[in-house]
Amino acid sequence: MIRQMELGEEDKVRRLLAELSFEDQTLWRKQAKPLEEYLEKYSKIPISHAVEGKNAIFVAEEEGKIIGLCWCTLVDRGIDLQGEIAEFYIEEEHRGKGIGKELLETAKQFFTREKAEVVFV
Repeated sequence: MIRQMELGEEDKVRRLLAELSFEDQTLWRKQAKPLEEYLEKYSKIPISHAVEGKNAIFVAEEEGKIIGLCWCTLVDRGIDLQGEIAEFYIEEEHRGKGIGKELLETAKQFFTREKAEVVFV
């Protein structure tokens, strides 16, 4: 199921963001930092109302567990309304099941509804 993140789920989303950074850095560096360092770093990042601009975090949930996310942002630059998929992640064991496609479709609907003029990934 794809839905918008609810209040109180910020730490679950932070964990996925830490997993994303951990997984990403293992592709580019020979020496990987342990996941615990990323969990510590991401435990402090602001989510929801504390972030500038309009944000929507959509989560993929399976059997009551958040297994993926798509963080969308909107910024009005005065000349246009720009959207961005700022973060996108699905836990490895849940990939290849169409969850990413569902998250991206939800993001597309969000940007269309908000009348974003240009969207970046």
